Amino acid sequence: MAKLSFKDHDLYYADIGSGLPIMLIHDLGSCGLAWARQVPFLRHAGYRVIVPDLPGHGASSYPSRTLAMGELAADLESLLDHLGLDSAALVGLSLGGAIALTVAIDAPSRVGKLVVCNGCSNLVADDHVRRVAQWKAGFQRGDGAVRWFEEMWPSLVSAEFAQSERGEIAYQIGHARAAATDAAHLARMCDGIASYDVRRRLNLVRSETLVLHSENDGVYPPVEGRRLAAMIPGAQFGSLPGSGHHPNLDRADTFNWTLLHFLSGHDPAFAARAEPPGLPFQ
Repeated sequence: MAKLSFKDHDLYYADIGSGLPIMLIHDLGSCGLAWARQVPFLRHAGYRVIVPDLPGHGASSYPSRTLAMGELAADLESLLDHLGLDSAALVGLSLGGAIALTVAIDAPSRVGKLVVCNGCSNLVADDHVRRVAQWKAGFQRGDGAVRWFEEMWPSLVSAEFAQSERGEIAYQIGHARAAATDAAHLARMCDGIASYDVRRRLNLVRSETLVLHSENDGVYPPVEGRRLAAMIPGAQFGSLPGSGHHPNLDRADTFNWTLLHFLSGHDPAFAARAEPPGLPFQ
């Protein structure tokens, strides 16, 4: 991994492969390792895969001040500058989706195709306010991010995956990551994202957009994804069956092929591959 330094914090990132650039943006309380099943798949498909750790996550530091959603988005624009890229496709999961949407609205020329998975248009509605407050309270407990992760895990992945060998490995990796995370940083992250609301600006999105939502998302109900897609000009919507909040983990194969199908633009070269049937959108 490499590091991009700002005045009061650092942003660590991985830059793997060559070809068309795609940036994968993780969720709250996670890190770039969450994309372990996507990175080799996309690199093999011919993409340059850029995976940042958001501030306060993984190997990235968090400043003493609170970073608003727009600043998180600006960090990623600066990362594109640092890498000499005019634009990249953005794939964001949950909080990562909110950040990707913010980039697409504030700097539309920087975003190629856009994928928002299990995201939402705001965090100011009553149910979202309660949810963020609960997350913050969880991070402020003495056991920090570990108990928060343990309580969230059943919402993040399907029961079937959680009981599988890969699920047990993913749990151990996530648990170790949580134990090494400064929960105070995540509590301040909650303060910074609490005012997120792009409902009146989604008409400014110019990127070809795919909104994905898990049928069994335990964090945001699927109706959130459908509402979001309806507010973005020309957006496609896809439902991911049998998956929890992190389909990149519990339905990685379906998630990967769905990404590639969308990113490739349904071109003949892609159609000739051994693509699995039943993609969630056409």
